[in-house]
Amino acid sequence: MLPLSFSEFCRLKNSSESKENLFDEYLRDGVFPYVTVMDKSIEKIDMYLEGIYNTVIVKYIKERQNRRERDSDKRKITDT
Repeated sequence: MLPLSFSEFCRLKNSSESKENLFDEYLRDGVFPYVTVMDKSIEKIDMYLEGIYNTVIVKYIKERQNRRERDSDKRKITDT
């Protein structure tokens, strides 16, 4: 999933708000497509973005561990 550019965000919002207000929202709420169209509440947005963040971090840790398994001299991650 790739983030939206600001111009893509503006097209999705299709709003008469000023560019400054839209840019504030763009920075505050994140730039992922689903966040732009979801029923917005701070809790929902935070949960959604935290889920994406945790997924990326866990995936990175697992990939790094797989690379380290090939080198027996490096310390291993015991609990992902």
